[in-house]
Amino acid sequence: MRSFVLASFIGMPEAYPLPAGMLGTWTPTTIPHAVLGPNRFIAKFTVAKDPRKGDFWFSAIDGQDFRVSANTNEMQYCFSASVVPVSEQAPFYIDSMTDTKVDFCWRGKPMPTHAAGCQACECAKITLELKSEDTMHFTFMMSPPVKHVHIEVKRTGKPPKMAFYKRWLGGKRCEFQNKTGFLPYIGDDDPEEDVKLHEVKPMQSCPTFSNFVTAKVKSDLEASVGKHKACRQLDGLNHMLDKTNVPDVKLQYIKPRIICWPCDVQYSVSAEIAQDQYIGVGFKGMGYAIKLHEKPIRPNYFGMSHDPIDEKRTGTAMALGHGDCFREMKSPNYVGSVVDVAEGDRKLKKTSVERKNGRTIVRFTVSQHIGRDTAAIDDFFGDPVQMSARVMWAIGNVNGDVDQCNATLAYHQHFRGVAPLNWLSVGSSSCKYHPSEMDSSADENDSSADENDSSADEIDSFADLMV
Repeated sequence: MRSFVLASFIGMPEAYPLPAGMLGTWTPTTIPHAVLGPNRFIAKFTVAKDPRKGDFWFSAIDGQDFRVSANTNEMQYCFSASVVPVSEQAPFYIDSMTDTKVDFCWRGKPMPTHAAGCQACECAKITLELKSEDTMHFTFMMSPPVKHVHIEVKRTGKPPKMAFYKRWLGGKRCEFQNKTGFLPYIGDDDPEEDVKLHEVKPMQSCPTFSNFVTAKVKSDLEASVGKHKACRQLDGLNHMLDKTNVPDVKLQYIKPRIICWPCDVQYSVSAEIAQDQYIGVGFKGMGYAIKLHEKPIRPNYFGMSHDPIDEKRTGTAMALGHGDCFREMKSPNYVGSVVDVAEGDRKLKKTSVERKNGRTIVRFTVSQHIGRDTAAIDDFFGDPVQMSARVMWAIGNVNGDVDQCNATLAYHQHFRGVAPLNWLSVGSSSCKYHPSEMDSSADENDSSADENDSSADEIDSFADLMV
């Protein structure tokens, strides 16, 4: 299959129409699963056909378009949003197709964040599958078997017009190119563009984030970056939108005030979980993609294990708690079960676990290279785009006695996430710092938390994020 792909994805005379049954506007029937965690920002899924060119377009999030060629087996992912002044594209091809299922696989050179030694479907794979006449699954794995996105949707309307997709491009072109990188702009040398610029109003900002970017991000930066003691609600805005299906997970830390290269940093993670469940948190190095000219190979970026570069700043420690047990863990493989770290190899200090008010609280101290000056220290925790420290978390069941510290841990299913600490606040958001979660002997009404702690201010509803 790989030799066929490399030899034939250009200039194929055969048409590649998507199954007609996939056309339409679809709505999630269950909470979407995403790499950030359970996700409530995926509100609809659309598939449409360009009446002029015959190409197909689909999208799960506004501003993230997938264009499928009608004449070759090429597909292009195109991202554009003015929330951040960048765009991105990625090449795929149709690997297989039936009347009810289409598999797209990575086309071209693997990205540095793909699994080691991967090719084609091993790097990234997208599947659209009709489960019935009005039910469809969208699954994006990168790199398989890690699910980047998975949603089940039900048909609720007609396909949108082409202007729906192209307005999000903001004057950029989504073309079939065998590369990643920035999208090209529409110019005078593009007479074939079928939707004129005067017909497409470029987005001044993403509607979901327009007020949020100008107010909430600023508030988050002032709250989390400026504070000595801080709290981050992991998968925060999604939890705010759906407190039933999105876990309540909080990460607290005490930020060093001066040079830390390295120094000991105190953390706590807590979650509102059942008595027989575990909560785990691990460090995954620093954010990556925004450093466009720094391309170290990081094949475990989306996996559970770690890359050597992750040790440079955050370290790779993984803390897990259940019952009365604190366990330092490691993940030896890209995916799979975690294992306990041998006693002589453990890096975490001052560890404890407490069950309080329906929450499991895990405390630990770890040596990290936070920064050589205050600006670097602030960026470690609060860079607003992509370059803050990355944290992964997971919640699952404990098999057997919850107070047995070598108990088997069940698979976490979709109750997991990984993201930079302050990535547009979509992965996490500020929350109220609780002294007793950091120190079991502290008074919950202790006023030692910083006076500028405005992180307790929450958005009342999803409407507050809209234009």
